[in-house]
This record gives sequence, C-alpha cells and structure tokens, in this order.
Amino acid sequence: MILKSRTKYKNAQVGAALLIFLTILILSMATFLLAKLNQTSLKLEDQAQTAYALAEAKAALLGFAATYSENHTGQPQGYLPCPDFNGDGSSPYSGSSDTSCGNGGKSVIGRFPWRTLGLPVLRDGNGECLWYAVSGTYKDRPKSLTYMLTNDTNGLFSIQDIRNNTTVGNTPSNRAIAIIFSAGKLIGNQNRSFTAGQTTECGSAVLTDPVNNPSNYLDAINNISNALGGTVTTGGTLSLHTNVWTTNTALQTSQFIQSQEIRDQNNEANILFNDHLVAMTPEDFVPVYRRMDNWVAHRVKSCLIAYTQQYAENYFTIHGISAPINKYPWATAITDETYTDTDGQHFGRIPQAPLLQTNSSDNDFPINWTREPQISMPEVDLLGIDLNALDVTDPSDLQLLLNQLGLIDEQSLLDALDLTDVSLLATTLNNTQSAQELTRCFNEAGGIINWQWGWWTAWKDKVFIAINSNNSPLVDTTLDILLNNISKEAVILVSGRMFNGQSRTSSFDKATLGNYLEDSNNDGDHYFITDYNANFNDTVIAIP
Repeated sequence: MILKSRTKYKNAQVGAALLIFLTILILSMATFLLAKLNQTSLKLEDQAQTAYALAEAKAALLGFAATYSENHTGQPQGYLPCPDFNGDGSSPYSGSSDTSCGNGGKSVIGRFPWRTLGLPVLRDGNGECLWYAVSGTYKDRPKSLTYMLTNDTNGLFSIQDIRNNTTVGNTPSNRAIAIIFSAGKLIGNQNRSFTAGQTTECGSAVLTDPVNNPSNYLDAINNISNALGGTVTTGGTLSLHTNVWTTNTALQTSQFIQSQEIRDQNNEANILFNDHLVAMTPEDFVPVYRRMDNWVAHRVKSCLIAYTQQYAENYFTIHGISAPINKYPWATAITDETYTDTDGQHFGRIPQAPLLQTNSSDNDFPINWTREPQISMPEVDLLGIDLNALDVTDPSDLQLLLNQLGLIDEQSLLDALDLTDVSLLATTLNNTQSAQELTRCFNEAGGIINWQWGWWTAWKDKVFIAINSNNSPLVDTTLDILLNNISKEAVILVSGRMFNGQSRTSSFDKATLGNYLEDSNNDGDHYFITDYNANFNDTVIAIP
C-alpha cells in the first residue's frame, strides 16, 4: 500500500516537471517567434523606406529633366543634375567645396542632390543618404556641342544580376540614363570617416575624406563594383578625377550589379553585398523626350513666324502696303546634306542661311533667318553684297539692305553708321557679324547667350517643314498642306526617339523618311497627322 502511494507521488512529480518543461519550451518558442516576427517586421519597414526613398528620388529626377527649359532659359529639356560630391545635398556650384562635375561626356557618381531638386534629405531604411550616377551624355554640366543632348542620345549604363545576366542595357538604345543607389549598412573594410568639424548633412566638406568615397558605400560582387562602374580587376571605369569620381574617358560605358542581400555562407552574420538600386531607362524618359520634341517644335515655329514678320517688313518697305499673306521659305530636300533651300521644295528640312533660292523666287524675302526671338542684338552678314551699289544718301536704301540681312527695326544701328563712308560702313557691319551669329535662328556656331541655338547641329536632321503652296515663295494653288484634314499655312514635324529598326547614321539613313517619321507623315506628301502611341512618336504642330 505504501509502495503504491510512493509510485503515484513520483508520477505526479514527473508530470509536473514535464508540464513545466513544456511551458518553458512553449514560452521560449513564442519569444523566439515573436523576436523573429519583430525582426522581420523591422526589416520590412526598412525595405519599404528604402523603396520609398528610391522611388521619390527617381520621380524628382524625371521632373527636373522634364522642366529643365523652364528653369534654364533658352536651353533644351532633358538634362539631369550632377551628383552631390561633398554631401551637402547640392550639385556642384561656385563657392562650394565641390565645383567640378568632370569633363564633358564623362559619367559621374556621387550622392543624390536632394537639395538641388528641392527635396528634404532622402535616406534609405538604414539611415544612409542615397547615391547617384548619371551618364555623361545627360549631365547638365559642362555642356558642349560635342556631347549635345537629343532624343536619340543613349545612356551609358548597363546592369547585371548575380548570374551575370544583363537586366538593363543589353543594347546601346536601352542602356540606363542614371542609377540611384541605397548603400545600406557598413560592410567589410569600408571606411566612412570624416575630418572633424567638416561634416555636411551626408558627407564632408573635405572632398578627399573617406565619407565622400563611393567605394566605402557601394559594394562589389562577381568582380563588378558599383562604386567603380566596372570590374574590380581592371580598376573599374570610374576613377578619382580632381576629387570627383568620373569615367576615365568620355562616352565610356559602365557596368553595375543588382542583387538581393548576400551573406557569407560560412558566416551568416558577414554581409558581402547589400546595395539596392533603381535605374532610369529610356522607357522611363519617354515623357521627357516628348517635352524635348515639343520644345524644339515650338522654337522652330517661333522663328518661322518671326521670319514671316521680316517678310512683311520688307514687303511694306518696298511696296508701301501690307503684305497680302504670310509666306515661308523653300525647304531643303531630304537628300541635300548641305541644307540649302531648294527651289520649289514644299516639304523637307529647315534650310541654312543664306536663303538664296527663296530670295530669287521672291525678292521681298530676307536672305537670312531672323534673330533669336526676344534677343536684341544687331546682326548683319554682308554675304558678298557690293556696298558700292548702295545709295548712301538714301537711308531707306540701307534700311532695306539691313532688312534683307535679317534685321527688323534696328534704327539704333542705322543712327550710329556713317552713311557717307562706304569703307567705314563695311567695317562696321563686318564687326557686328560675329556677335549676331550667336543669336540667329538655326545657327550652329554655339552661343554665349543662354546657349541659344548651338544645339541645332544635333537636331537639324530631325526637324521637317511642309509649306502650303499659297504661302510659298511662288504662290499657286497646286498643293494644299493638311494636318488632320485641316488646311494649314505650314506644318512642323519633329521626329521622336528612334524605334527599333530605324537608323540615322549614314547619308542613306538620313535620306530615308521612314527612319524619322511614322505612318502617313513619312511619304513627303501633303497630308499629315498627329498621334502618339507605341509605334508613333512624331511631334506635329501647325501655323497658324
């Protein structure tokens, strides 16, 4: 009897111990799971913050490019800001410690310029400021005619995954234009130190401090370094240049790598790669290209209208009555690489000055394009005109000459001339020529005033005009120019970015309208349409 009680008591003790053990086990497992869930939740929050910061940065860059002309008078749309190299949030500017953005055409990498874009500082889920690389073909300084931006300009960046597959930029036409990086936590031998007392919001005013070096933030895997834009073994394609990280050469392509976080298989706590990046591709840039094309079309329109006003001025000076109709010059045949105005050419490209064929068809026409609208500067080009044939005693004779040369109401210039000394007159007029060339519509010499039309060289093969017969130098009624079935004085067409299969390199390419315009716009006929879809990107506007 006593033995039985002891057995029952012993079993009760074992049961209680087992219950306590199970309780402890369950509590431990619950604590572990809650910790894991909390850790996962925090990680998801960090990832969401990173994704938000990258998306906001990309949207701001697109907005900057789309409104570049509005904020930089006289300059085309599409440019992107240079990175911030000292961590103060601003693109390089005079008076700062970072004033350079590398040489023309060289890609650059630095921090994201949040202040320049009117944003608060953007940080990823780990609290780090974002980094940013921009193609040398799209950065907004220094500009030059050699690397002029158009809708056909390609980015210079490709992106690979961990399996060495190219995910962005497998052809030149779809290379990334810019890349935004989240650097994540410090890993490996990275050093993010700075000089005491020189800190900025995201870096240091001392450009050579480690905190400003992208290699201390952006990682390398599979022999590709995001800080170098290329392979580690060759030193990468990005090198330190006057304390700014740029490509070694202009138009050099750079490679970057995208992956999930990678940890050491032998030491799970050792992180090998934790960059996150977002690319800006030509597909992302489509709305910006559209604005670029529209900006060019309306600049051309304003110059054509100004030219008709010159015609009206000439007509009134010669005939003493108002011109009966707006008239436009002959176009350039698409096979003509000299861009000479072609007699009887109603459809083609914008001709270069002097417009001799136009002038010979109707002597009321100016022989030069007008000045850039809203620019006030004397402009004269003698073009071999014999000044001795002038009646120097008749100011109206000289006024007519100046009108023919592209001047409208330049009385101040007339008042300053000595009309009795032909040689002095010639010298005075010649001395104004270099200045006026910078402000004339469709000039290719570059410009010192608000950039002007120096970019025309890169765009001129993409712009076409169609002139109604009733508004041509030789008026007739044989060709009615229609836009969406409505008669127009003139139609201006700007070809969009090249589609697959189009080429604009050789003389043959440039003489083939199908490489520029789509649908019924590419037959050089009298009927044109407006549209915009995946297979049609012509920008078409009309006068009036």
